[in-house]
Amino acid sequence: MTEPMPVVLMAGKDEASKFSEMLDVARAMVWYREFYEFGADKFSKILTDNQTGETMPALEHVIRHLSHAENVRYPIHIVGNSKAEKLVSRLREDSDFTDLFEFLPQKSTYAQNANLGREKTTERFGLSETDYMLFLSADLLRLESTHLDQFIAHAREEMESPLGISYIRKETMEGFRRKYLRVFEDRGLIQRRDKVKESNVVVGNGIANLDPLDRLYGMRKMLMPQNWLKLFQLIQETNGTGTINLASGISRDFLTRGGVRTSRIEEGLPTLLDQDCQLIEVLQKELSLDYDSRKDAKRLGYSFG
Repeated sequence: MTEPMPVVLMAGKDEASKFSEMLDVARAMVWYREFYEFGADKFSKILTDNQTGETMPALEHVIRHLSHAENVRYPIHIVGNSKAEKLVSRLREDSDFTDLFEFLPQKSTYAQNANLGREKTTERFGLSETDYMLFLSADLLRLESTHLDQFIAHAREEMESPLGISYIRKETMEGFRRKYLRVFEDRGLIQRRDKVKESNVVVGNGIANLDPLDRLYGMRKMLMPQNWLKLFQLIQETNGTGTINLASGISRDFLTRGGVRTSRIEEGLPTLLDQDCQLIEVLQKELSLDYDSRKDAKRLGYSFG
């Protein structure tokens, strides 16, 4: 039997100027050819589930889906803006939801929101420094309690470091349109080639330093041009004096082998985040089927209004 794990649902956003948000939308239009729903307001968009006919705000779809997980330690703490607060307050008036969710007003950045969620969750449950919790994106419209149960059981078995950063393979996504990073596994005798992307969940305990998550959160779209330098830092090689030799890493992996060695990522991630951390694979596509655009909502079986 799996020990239940606390969950923090991240429904906030980084504070940014309207001009910065417009630039982000423009970049996504050029790179992904889609109009992205940036900001926390996407959680309040009214969506209709074409399978059930239910019409409600996007965040409410997610909350209702996660109300009966066996491996979640309730209440789930939801970090968000004033619109999310009103939604959670309304749901808590229903006796079925009163004890399942608690709201926390968002801070300025992703890392600050994660730290706030960890602080309040630790206080609520009296957690120790070595107790893990889950930080989960609130735009996973097809995530069900069973999927979360499966991942928590997997995380309980796999986690050894204070911080776990999730990834998912393209084959697990079953053709869902996203940008993927070409990698090849070089630990064994067979060099398996694959394509992977970042996933939408982080596992951490009280020891983990969550501040560098802003750096990771800002480079989630790893293949967009403005994030190439950060990506190169991730796959860096160092010589005996510790000097970064980007050219060597890039030429050996991208140019020579057409991808990035998984060992390079595993070794570069602790350097990038300045702490002991590990990669953890997501085996359920629903943990990565996030809603970023109207096309995403349509692919996931939702329509607006």
